[in-house]
Amino acid sequence: MNAQYWQFRGIARSAAAVPWNRVPFEPAFARISHPDLRAWELRSSELRLVWIQSLHYTWWNVIHGAKLSPVENAWLRLEAVQPGRYRLEWWNTETGDVAAAEEQSTTGGTLSINLPPIRTDIALKIIRQPAS
Repeated sequence: MNAQYWQFRGIARSAAAVPWNRVPFEPAFARISHPDLRAWELRSSELRLVWIQSLHYTWWNVIHGAKLSPVENAWLRLEAVQPGRYRLEWWNTETGDVAAAEEQSTTGGTLSINLPPIRTDIALKIIRQPAS
């Protein structure tokens, strides 16, 4: 990768595994419990992509070296979720690595997810698992 574009490595790595040309994504509303966080969601029937950002993680704070405290004890709620099991992959947006993974099930059309502490931002891939 060109050394001039190192800052795009994380997003390029996390986006590489998304079937952008085969999945009909639509924007959706992701409810988040903390006023210092915001979230954007793209969803399909089998895959959801969510980006969660601390409102304090701004270019101004970054270039001025502001010490950012993590936002803790927050949750994310996704609507219109098909019943079943889902793999949740937490992606580090700087490195493009999966920071953690877990599985969660839903039956009622809503997926409630406890968020890890968020100091900057994090990406979440939610992949529907085949029925067993």
